[in-house]
Amino acid sequence: MFQKKTKGDCEEAKCIIHYVEGALEGKDVDCPNVDYYIHKDVLSYFNVLLENESRMAKSAKSILEIVSSLSSFDVGMSHISYQLKDFAQEIASLSESNLAIVEQTTASMHSVNDAIDRTSDTLNSLVEESSNLSNKNNESMDLLADVQNIKDTVISDTTEMSEKIQQLVDLATEVGKIVDSVQDIAEQTNLLALNAAIEAARAGEQGKGFAVVADEVRNLADDTKTNLEGMKSFVEDIYSASSDGKESLERTLVSTNEMSDKIESVTD
Repeated sequence: MFQKKTKGDCEEAKCIIHYVEGALEGKDVDCPNVDYYIHKDVLSYFNVLLENESRMAKSAKSILEIVSSLSSFDVGMSHISYQLKDFAQEIASLSESNLAIVEQTTASMHSVNDAIDRTSDTLNSLVEESSNLSNKNNESMDLLADVQNIKDTVISDTTEMSEKIQQLVDLATEVGKIVDSVQDIAEQTNLLALNAAIEAARAGEQGKGFAVVADEVRNLADDTKTNLEGMKSFVEDIYSASSDGKESLERTLVSTNEMSDKIESVTD
């Protein structure tokens, strides 16, 4: 036999609705004391929902902080890219200059063999050209050292970026677990509200007030479930994008190390 619902039971249900609505709006409301066994179950599920909502808010804040950090890193990487381009152009220019100096030096040596009487002047020219070549080579080595420093910065920033993306992946995974948990609770709350509505219908006139409350609870559970489905899709997109970003950074790190090896082979 079903327990009959009294006017006090309906008041308890209204208190639950008032408590949940106030908590969702960020108000400081006290959890009501209830006696009816269905009310106790509903209130228990709502408390878990509110706690998970707080956890999701904290996770969202952490995600925003990491996304902000990613944006700052992107600006830094763009600046380094332009520096590398300028260094590459200057090295190419120095290489062409070195080639011209070598050709001039060779011509000077032939001139020594062809004209012994101009040996003194030619040797002076040879010394001057050799000095220029040495200076150009020193400039090239300085530029290579600058590129090496930039490479070290890129490796450091890329490693840090990879760690932050991993944190983002972990957060997305955690939020996904929370969403799944809240979805399960929403489904259980919906089922509980449906059972309460059935009991209210069987109670006749005395259950009409509680039937309205049960419908409101079920609608709230349905809305929560719909919103969570959108949240789950959003979290999956974050997880996918973060995984792709991490793979891209790992490839960048490999390419940077290869560039470092080539620079070291040149300096050696």
